[in-house]
Formats: sequence, structure tokens, C-alpha cells
Amino acid sequence: MGRWTGTGRIHGFGRSVAPALAAVALAFGCREEGRALPSTRRVRLPQPVSAAATLRIDATGREWVMDGGAAAVVDTGGAPSVARVTVGTGTPLPAPLWDVGGRLYADAAVPALAEVAARAGVKPPGLRLSGPVARDPRGRWLYAAIRHGGVVGMTADSLHALWGWAHAGPAATALAVSPLADRVYVALDSSGTEGSDPRVQVRDQQTGRILATLSQPAAVRWLAAAGDAGLVGYAEADGKGAVVALRHTTDGLEERWRVTLGRLGLEAPGAVRVAPGGVRVAVWGRKGGGVRLLDGATGAVVGHVGDSPLDAAFDAGGRLHLLYAAETRVVP
Repeated sequence: MGRWTGTGRIHGFGRSVAPALAAVALAFGCREEGRALPSTRRVRLPQPVSAAATLRIDATGREWVMDGGAAAVVDTGGAPSVARVTVGTGTPLPAPLWDVGGRLYADAAVPALAEVAARAGVKPPGLRLSGPVARDPRGRWLYAAIRHGGVVGMTADSLHALWGWAHAGPAATALAVSPLADRVYVALDSSGTEGSDPRVQVRDQQTGRILATLSQPAAVRWLAAAGDAGLVGYAEADGKGAVVALRHTTDGLEERWRVTLGRLGLEAPGAVRVAPGGVRVAVWGRKGGGVRLLDGATGAVVGHVGDSPLDAAFDAGGRLHLLYAAETRVVP
């Protein structure tokens, strides 16, 4: 039995049972959940956080719950302990959440660069930012999308724009950088351009040359490099969302698998996080429905958590950390 990937290719399921079960569940209209995932640790926060709070994991495994101008730091080693830190100019913060100089990066361009500028003690760059920001994993550059899908590269310390790539036409909706920092991935929303589909571009980091392009049925709103597995993204259009995995081939870029939020029993808008190496993918609906944990190779559902978090993150060991209004949880 095979599966249509949307790229003109059919891939066999091989001997894996999980994808076969997934197909049966889909055929009978059942949502996929997988086994219930227990929490191995729960820690109460010093005070409840807002719905806008975010979660990041640093290199030592500590959880940083950021909400407004403060962060609750949860030490997960040994007996969990919680400390509260006021985040201000000059406050030392840990990598790899931030670069080696202690500057915070986020996914939205304007807030991200304003935060970086505050920590660097410089004025924000005079660019007409309209899209996402991505960081070079080696800490050298900060990539930012400007109008019409253009991309500029700035120094990570002073935000000085050193170079830029020509406008691609449509707006950029997501950016990601390969683990080796040799490729930059740019998702473009061409839905407003007649005769053009949304697409993902692969660009050479040194020259900006377009190495490959793959059309998508919906605009990719979030994108992350997933090690040797390629890319994982979240696409959404007309109130419907899907998780998509892409990979490199000799022909350029192809779709590996795609799972809709409807199939998972979730509603758009959704959110996605990827474990190191792309081994697992966590998906949850921001309108509820809980969390689904997917196999990074096949997209098959391997487990679920009943409650939807405010945010989530994988640590270096591949454990999933979940943020709720009053606590954090870890599932294996």
C-alpha cells in the first residue's frame, strides 16, 4: 500500500504498522491520538502566566518561562527549583536560547529585533520588516525578512546589515537555517499573486542563489530545520492547518509527509515543535484538543496529552516540555 505525498511520487509504507493504522483511522473518520503520555515531572510556577507566555530550554536543561518583562527559571536537575528573573538591558541570559552575547531572538521580526537592539545598546535597524527572523546556528548572523520576500543578513551583535538578497515578490512567512548554516529556507505566501502558488525556497547562504523551490497547497507559516530529516513546517489557509515534512533529494526538495490538524482532532490555528534531529514532532491546537506527538519519519501519531499547552519545547535529550498557566510538565 502506498501514500501520495503531493509531489508526484508514491512512497511505500514498508513494514511499519503505525502508518497502516493511521490510514484505517482516517478512512473511518476517527481522529488519531496514539497512547496517552504520562507526565514524568510537574513543577508549579511562582505565579500564573498569561496566554502570551513562551517556553525555551537552555543547554543545561533549565526551562525559561518568559512572560512580559520577566522569566521564571525552572531548574530541572535533581529536585526541581524555580527562580524568577527580571529581564532588562544587560541581564545575562543563557545560550542557546540566545546568542553568546546574551541577546534574545524570537520568531516575529519587529519584536525580535527590538529586543536584540535593546540588549546590544543600539538603535533598531531602519528596515521595513514584514516577516520572520531566523538565527544562524553558529551565532554569526541574524536573518530578517523585509518587504516582498527579500532577506537581509545582519551581524548578531550590532545589527549592522551587511548584505541582502533580491525581493522574491510575495511576502515571506517563515525562515529557517540548516544545521550546517549553508542553506537558508524561505517560505513565501503567493496566494495573493495570480497564477502563483505558495512555495518554499532553498537558498545558498553565501550567494543567495535559489537552489530549489517546492510549491505548497497552503502558505507555510512556521518552519524549522530538522537535522538530517530535512524540514518541518506548519501550513495554514482558509482556517485549515497541516503539519508538513520536507526533505532534500537529487532533484531539489520534496514532500515527505503531510498530516492535517483535522485528522489529529485539532483545530486551526495550530503550533508545532520539532525534537533534535527531527525524531519527533509535537503538534497542538491553540483552541484546545491537547497535544499529538508524531513520528518524525512517517508522521504517524505515537502519543497524546489531553490538555493543550500555552507553549512547548524539546530539550537536548528529546523530552517534551509543556507550559501551562500555573505549571510546567515533562513527558518522555
